[in-house]
Amino acid sequence: MAGIIAARTGYPDCQVLQHQPNHKSVVMFGGPQLVSYSVGNGAEDHGTEFCEGPLLQWVLSKDPPLLVLDEANLVPEGLLAPLVGLTRQPPVLHYQGREYELNNRHRIILTGNPDHYSGRHLDNTLKSRIPTFFYNPLPDTVLANAIILPNLPQAWPDHLKQQARDRLLTLYNQFRELQDQTTPRDITDVLATVRQILRHCSATGDDTPAQVNALIRRAFMDSLAGAVTTEYQQRLRHPQRLVPGPVQGRSVPFGGG
Repeated sequence: MAGIIAARTGYPDCQVLQHQPNHKSVVMFGGPQLVSYSVGNGAEDHGTEFCEGPLLQWVLSKDPPLLVLDEANLVPEGLLAPLVGLTRQPPVLHYQGREYELNNRHRIILTGNPDHYSGRHLDNTLKSRIPTFFYNPLPDTVLANAIILPNLPQAWPDHLKQQARDRLLTLYNQFRELQDQTTPRDITDVLATVRQILRHCSATGDDTPAQVNALIRRAFMDSLAGAVTTEYQQRLRHPQRLVPGPVQGRSVPFGGG
């Protein structure tokens, strides 16, 4: 997605930086680091010098890529405040008492889940200066074609892939009713769990639809059940209440596992 946006806006490439709640400014912008240097005769000495982080490296580039800051509303308040200078004319960035001049190629997209999700809060200074866009949830057809089908076992024939796709989408939409913070990223987690399970019981073209159903449900439970509130745990323990289908209320082994 980021690459498509970059291409449509005239950038040959994009750079994506992933943020985490425990990130500090020295990680993103830079700061003093211990370095070693030679003093002759094979001897070394040590000292500190300022080393640019990925954001300052992008700032110093004369032909920067489009920069995407993913999960931007997970970082602590104030960490991204220096970026507010990009909204000025001419654009600048201030960090640790120094002003960095930018050009009109320095553009940033900040992405993140809505602020009502747990732990989400976009920096107040930035929020007051930049436009915010909200996107509707991706339709099932996009989830199926872009995320699910490409990551199902290649050994499965089409009818098993379609069975897995339909069951996964049904469970995903049911989980969204139980846990409003369920996102397409959770689908990728479930698919990763599917692959992990299949390392111990290989997928074959002889697997039955009932076995595929059981595999997908097991992967969902292993990946997401812990995020559902206690109030809904009883519904998860009874699959016939969660998802109607051919394996209601009974356990079907997959691949002999």
